[in-house]
Amino acid sequence: YTGGQSMPLTSMLKIVEPGEDAPRGIWPVYRMLDEDGCFRCPSNDGYVDPEVPAITPITASSSAEEMIPRSNDDDDEKHNLSRLRYILSFKHPLHSSEVQDSTLLQPSSSPYADTGTNNTLLRAQRQMIRLRQMDNIMQNAQRQ
Repeated sequence: YTGGQSMPLTSMLKIVEPGEDAPRGIWPVYRMLDEDGCFRCPSNDGYVDPEVPAITPITASSSAEEMIPRSNDDDDEKHNLSRLRYILSFKHPLHSSEVQDSTLLQPSSSPYADTGTNNTLLRAQRQMIRLRQMDNIMQNAQRQ
C-alpha cells in the first residue's frame, strides 16, 4: 500500500535466493516500505557501489591513546567503554557531548545475564545479531 502515491516498480527483476544474506541494490517488493509504511531511503539499503572507493576507518592517534589510563586485564581493556568514549570525544570534539551522553556508551548498573558483563554496547551488538538472525528466518519464510 503506497498511500495514494504512484510507485514505479523496477524493470529489472532480481531473484533473491534463500541463502543470500541481504538483498543488495534493488530491494524485493516487500522491502520497499519500512515498518512505518514510508518508502525506504535507497541510501540506507546496504548497497555498496563498486565504483566508489572504500574509505579506511580512522582511529585515534597514538598521542590520544597514550593519555588514556590502561588496565591490566586484556578483556577489560578490549571492552572498556570509558576508553572508547574518550577516544571518540578526542577524535570528534564537535560530537563530544553526544558521545558522553549516549546511553550505549555508559555501563549498566548491573551485569546482563546473557553476556555476564555490564557493557551496554556489547549487549546491543548481541541483540542486533539475534534480530538479524530472526529477520533472515522471516525473509526465508516469506520467499517460500
